[in-house]
Amino acid sequence: MSWIGRRLAALILTCVLLLAACGGEKHANPVAPPSTPAASSAAPTTAPVSADPAVAVYRARTELGLVTADRVIAHVDGQFSDDGFARDESLIYAIDETGDLEAIDPHSGDLLPEYIGCHCGQAFPTTATTVIWWNETDKSLYEADLHHLRAATKTPMTLPDPRDPPGAGNRLSDPTLVAADAHHLIMTRQETGGGYWSYNHLYVVDRDTGAIHQLGRYEHLNEPFNRGVITPDGRSAVLAGEAHVSNGCSHLELIRFTLDADHPTPLAFPITSECLTLDTIHLTDCELTISVTDRKWEQQPRESTHSLWQFDSRQWQQNPDPDLLAHATLSPTTTFEIRTGPPSPKDTSAQLTVVTATKTTVLATHAYDIQTAHEPTCAQ
Repeated sequence: MSWIGRRLAALILTCVLLLAACGGEKHANPVAPPSTPAASSAAPTTAPVSADPAVAVYRARTELGLVTADRVIAHVDGQFSDDGFARDESLIYAIDETGDLEAIDPHSGDLLPEYIGCHCGQAFPTTATTVIWWNETDKSLYEADLHHLRAATKTPMTLPDPRDPPGAGNRLSDPTLVAADAHHLIMTRQETGGGYWSYNHLYVVDRDTGAIHQLGRYEHLNEPFNRGVITPDGRSAVLAGEAHVSNGCSHLELIRFTLDADHPTPLAFPITSECLTLDTIHLTDCELTISVTDRKWEQQPRESTHSLWQFDSRQWQQNPDPDLLAHATLSPTTTFEIRTGPPSPKDTSAQLTVVTATKTTVLATHAYDIQTAHEPTCAQ
């Protein structure tokens, strides 16, 4: 039985026995390493994992996996909206397609016993093994230690009326959490008035004092900002959203600002296509790294191209390798890469490879995101 099947079976049994809302323990067996895809030089080994391995976590179309420099530790079936390392790097968190937030031991690949239905699409690590998330159902902030997710604490949030008053007859949505760290929440409320237009009202909440700073109304995005990053020094942030255009197309919109700014500043992107979407966004040594998909729907036949970009606070630079979709450094001699596989760059079955000085090994296919546990640091 698949890992998802085991989880659902255990979940149903728990509900029947307890006659209560579910969310607690998953009695999942250790996940076996997957079958090894063909490698360009050498296959991953199955040697025992060291007591303190250097680990990366990847997301693929139908699985999430843990890998080291020479092997896949474990993988779990399913689709995942978010994953990452706890602040102290001792655990990995993941949110699956059912809305469950769970924790994974990076050494063994085992799921920890406790999980919780977070009703969220992303979580944010704060301190040690603590994460926070926004419950979209009851519109509240939750905080929990990944070891004890059942003990999550709930904090209802009430934001003040927008600094810039909504237009007459316009509606204001409930708050949404876009980015967070140990000390700040960046939230948005959407003002709508019909049709395809809307505005974002942005707020920065100081978690230490409770003070709320407003950045005002942003009028260049007709959908909510839905992803963002705060720099490790806690001084500034970048938010991303996708503006609905037409014919099912969306255009990427980016803004940046210091957390005490009066108003955000648009972060112009070199690609001006009306069918440009964001795949991933990360901070790598305080350089903003994003991967995007440009759907060239005006062409016949329709095609999609992927590209990887970095912004170093001054300008955008596209990675010169057109086949490279994502990369992460594990050590000075070991790098993970996600690149489009054979037979041509148009093949979307992207392969996750580990590259060392002596070999390149394929670890997984259909991958689109890879993260290591290294914490970015900013030069002061």
